[in-house]
Amino acid sequence: MNGGDIIVDYELWRATIDNQLVENITDVFTGGQASLNHDRAISTQATFEVRDAAAIDPYTDYLAVFLNREYTDGRPSERDQLGLYTAGVPTGVRTVEIAEGVYVGNDLTAVLARNAFRDTYNITAGTNYVTAVIAIIGLTDLTRYSIIPTDQVLASPRSFPVGTTYLEACNILLEAIGYYHMAMAPDGTLVSMPSRNIEYVEPYRMITPDDLMAPVIPQPTDTTVANVVIVVKDNLNEPPLSAVRVNDDPASPTSTHNLGIITRVETRSELADQAAVNALADRLLSEGRTFYQTARTTLLPDPGILFPHQTVDMQGVGRLSILDGRWWVRTATMGFSPASGGAVVELNRVTDRIKGTIV
Repeated sequence: MNGGDIIVDYELWRATIDNQLVENITDVFTGGQASLNHDRAISTQATFEVRDAAAIDPYTDYLAVFLNREYTDGRPSERDQLGLYTAGVPTGVRTVEIAEGVYVGNDLTAVLARNAFRDTYNITAGTNYVTAVIAIIGLTDLTRYSIIPTDQVLASPRSFPVGTTYLEACNILLEAIGYYHMAMAPDGTLVSMPSRNIEYVEPYRMITPDDLMAPVIPQPTDTTVANVVIVVKDNLNEPPLSAVRVNDDPASPTSTHNLGIITRVETRSELADQAAVNALADRLLSEGRTFYQTARTTLLPDPGILFPHQTVDMQGVGRLSILDGRWWVRTATMGFSPASGGAVVELNRVTDRIKGTIV
């Protein structure tokens, strides 16, 4: 791709699970894409199109893809990773002359998803939650993770039955203390952190008209808006806990005052305490508000867009200025070839800078 001031190309490497690069196979790499979607259990997935399917060993190789950007205005060139993925069995076409293939890859949380406990897995009372998660990760060959520490410990013993996947167990423990589910950073590191209200997530970048490769297409109110959130901890062995969050701010276009009552109820059995119940209710109300207005556009290639749970600020001119404000990156797709364009993003509005309100 040559966008006037920027020239981009892509590299594909066979790699190890620890992100050690083994072999550059860019010469057989013809395209594909990576996509981030927080609604999926494995949030980042990718496809890899190759002209020689024999270049990759399914289930053994890991695939690391890189974006190179060269600027014609004198800025330093950049090279950024776009993820580290598993490789399954490819689809494709084989004849006497060709052996084309399309590999589907998942982020490294898939390693946790394809492993399950063969016996009952017991965690003793008093164990730190993050320590327990790291111990489960340690049952695999995964060694690279960044999970924000916590002081919270299990108040009582916890057992996971035979057949529970490692990913399911990790996410149950993380959600119990109000953390995001396990995801992957673009360098292949597993990540989790305490969940945050969307309006308090600092934007990682500003989007201006110079960054756009396609028009911004706003969408109308989505049916998933929620202005009342009720979270209930329902565990037969523990006292019930609950949290109710209501957006009744008349200045907010998604409030009960403006839309009437739209309720979302979530029942969980694994939340550790009232703080975790509160944190989940806060996050769900914060995210539910953002579906009031969504938008879709295409940006110049941006590796940072694949980092989970991010916001951006938008600043337009002319008729685009109506979109000024903060937006939550709900999904993102990055093509792996110059012809595939840039980063297609779906955004949910968080704040309206023109009106000075949180939606």
